[in-house]
Amino acid sequence: MNRYLYLLLSAVAASIGQVLFRKGAMAPAVRGDGTIFRSVVALVLNPTVFLGLLLYGLSTVLWLLGLSKIPLSAAYPFTALTFVLVMGASRLILGEHIPLWRTLGIFLIIGGFVLSSVAGE
Repeated sequence: MNRYLYLLLSAVAASIGQVLFRKGAMAPAVRGDGTIFRSVVALVLNPTVFLGLLLYGLSTVLWLLGLSKIPLSAAYPFTALTFVLVMGASRLILGEHIPLWRTLGIFLIIGGFVLSSVAGE
């Protein structure tokens, strides 16, 4: 397996986990008028949040596999991909509005990722 594929899959799993966290946090039982305790219980029992946690765990395992193959300084720029992926998913899946300045910021992150990835070789 390509040594960078672990890192890419880790970023994808973490990003999907974030989207699932958001969907779970928007559940009526969590957002309702209940106490904080009830909201926390609703989050813990929410299957969408649980799946997000599982994906975060998978992301961590994939990250560690990637770190076993390449230096941290070469791997760490892949964490920036989660910003890009979450932004895209929040627009496409959750229908959230992405302001112009945030979009420009994402392009800067992509540029930084490309520069740091090319410089590492």
